[in-house]
Amino acid sequence: MGDNELDTKKLIHNRRLRAQSIIGVATTAGVVMGAIPIPFSDAVLLNKAENIEVNAIASIYGIQKDDKCREFITTIIQIGTASTVIKTAASSLKAIPGLNLGTSVINAIIAGSIVAVIGESSIFAFEQVALGKKNIDDLEWLKKVTESKFANNFFKSIYKSFGNMSNSVTKNEIVNAIKDAFFTSFKLQVEK
Repeated sequence: MGDNELDTKKLIHNRRLRAQSIIGVATTAGVVMGAIPIPFSDAVLLNKAENIEVNAIASIYGIQKDDKCREFITTIIQIGTASTVIKTAASSLKAIPGLNLGTSVINAIIAGSIVAVIGESSIFAFEQVALGKKNIDDLEWLKKVTESKFANNFFKSIYKSFGNMSNSVTKNEIVNAIKDAFFTSFKLQVEK
């Protein structure tokens, strides 16, 4: 392994660690916003959090803010916000009296999970562009990555976590369940 290759690996590792910290903060914010017991308020806030998350990760990877790059970033966010229907449906459950606590927990898990998947998809996409393996113009590839089996495995893993949580679950337990689901899904994807 040459010095340039080693330097590139160190740089990518450093960027990934910085991006992971952004995802951690954004996922925690998503969980907190999802748990807000007011119907429909969290979808707007989550879209803002996702936008900030993706743009911050783009900056870490040196993705410029020209028109082509903005379209690439917008595509990531739009694919993520395509799940707004799921967020809105889960959020609307909070309007049913007596279901507030349980649905807030479910909505917090869904919100945090969506933010985490958008962030992880962003890292993968931006790394591929930064390494020169993919081009910023390849929006079809980006859509396939974001809607990949990884995301499906992730949400299946999160769904399994629902059965293990009570209504008195804490924010930290939700964030840890999301992290565990992510790493389980990532491991399954890598093993395939």
